[in-house]
Amino acid sequence: DTNRSVISCLSWGADGAVISGGWDKSARVWKDGKQVAILQKHTVQVNSVVALPDSRIATGSGDMTIGIWQGSNLVRNLTTGSPVRALCSCTGSVLAAALNGGIVQLWDVATGAKLAERRVGNDHLMSTAYRRETCELAVGSSTGTLTVLRVDGTTLQVAETLQTCGGVYGLAFLETGDLAAACEDDSCVVWTKSLSRAESQEFRTDFAVRAAALAAANGSSGGGQSVGTAAPPIAAASGSFSSPDFSFPVEVADGRKLTISWRRGE
Repeated sequence: DTNRSVISCLSWGADGAVISGGWDKSARVWKDGKQVAILQKHTVQVNSVVALPDSRIATGSGDMTIGIWQGSNLVRNLTTGSPVRALCSCTGSVLAAALNGGIVQLWDVATGAKLAERRVGNDHLMSTAYRRETCELAVGSSTGTLTVLRVDGTTLQVAETLQTCGGVYGLAFLETGDLAAACEDDSCVVWTKSLSRAESQEFRTDFAVRAAALAAANGSSGGGQSVGTAAPPIAAASGSFSSPDFSFPVEVADGRKLTISWRRGE
C-alpha cells in the first residue's frame, strides 16, 4: 500500500528509509517495504518531502506551510504565505523552499525563523537543489527558467539565470559540479562550467534559440548565458508550456458544458 492518491514527491530518509508525499495530504515513511510512519496534518496536497540532517523530516504543502516532523509527530509548522512546491536541505539547520509566485525562502528549522526571502520571477517554482561546496542554490520554474543563487549567510544573491526548453520539474547538482535539470519536454539537460565537457557551439546555439523562443512565448525574462550543456535534450520543445497538465470535461443538467483544467500540484 502507498499514499492513497497521486505520489507527488520522494526522498531518501535515515537508514535507507524512503519518504513519499502525495495528494492525499500525507507523507509516509517506508523501511524494508513496510510503512513505519504516516505524517498527517496538512490540509491539502504534499508537494515536497526531504530528510533533514538531524533525522527529522520536512514536508512542503499547497496549504502554504512547511511541517517539521520527528517520527509521526509534527514539532514545528512554518507559514510561508504561498504554496510550497519544493524543498531542499542546505547547511546545518537551514532549509530552502521554492514557492508559487517565484519566491525562494530560507528557514532555520531549529528555531522556526525565516532567514531570507527573494523573488526570482513570477512563475511557480517547481524544483530546487543545493551544492554545499559552493553554497549555490538552484531553483527551476514552470516556464523553464532556471535561477542559480548564492547563499551568503542570510542573503540570497542571483548568480546566474538560464533558460531551458520546458518547465523544470527536477534539479540535482552532480559530483562534477554540473547541474542536471529534468524538463517538461521529456529531456534532461546538464549545464556545465567546464568547456571540456560542453556540447558543440552549434548545438549550444540551436538550444539557446529554442529556449529563447519558449521564454518569449511565456513572457519570461530568463535566458541568461552559460558556458554550455553537457548533454543535449532528447527532443525539441513543442507546443505551449503554459497549458494545463490535466483537463476534465463537465456537462451540467441544463446541457451547458465546461472544462476544468489545472496544473500539477494544484
